Amino acid sequence: MHKDIKIMIELQRYWQNIVSSKKAVDKNNSILAKKVEELDKKQKSLDSLITIIKEQKNKNKQFDLELIEKDEKLKKLRERKLNLTAEKEIKAIDKEITTLEIEVDDIENTSLSMIEELEQSETEHDNLTDEIKTKDTQLKEDKSYINDKNIKENE
Repeated sequence: MHKDIKIMIELQRYWQNIVSSKKAVDKNNSILAKKVEELDKKQKSLDSLITIIKEQKNKNKQFDLELIEKDEKLKKLRERKLNLTAEKEIKAIDKEITTLEIEVDDIENTSLSMIEELEQSETEHDNLTDEIKTKDTQLKEDKSYINDKNIKENE
């Protein structure tokens, strides 16, 4: 009987070790899950930022094309003005040239603003990429550490 009690006490101690190890493993897995979730959120932010950068680049290309078109139109108007002799036609062309020059200035200003936004987005992209790499490396190290710790606790 005395021997049976000792065995039961020893079994109970083993069971307590198993329960406490399981709690530690669950806690560590929870911590890792939170870190993985945080990393996933950062990756989604990065993906969204990549989409924004692509859109900004496309808008800049559109502005560049529009600017080229307006510049060509201005060049043609100036050439046409040289061949005119009637005062009314010259004034009309001057007015058209002035209007186009204002449009070109507006496009250039908008384009410069877009370029600044693009540069900011690209800087943010680079920072976020670096942060994700760092967190990913840290997560791998944490997983390795926790796995080693769990193995040692279960021995």
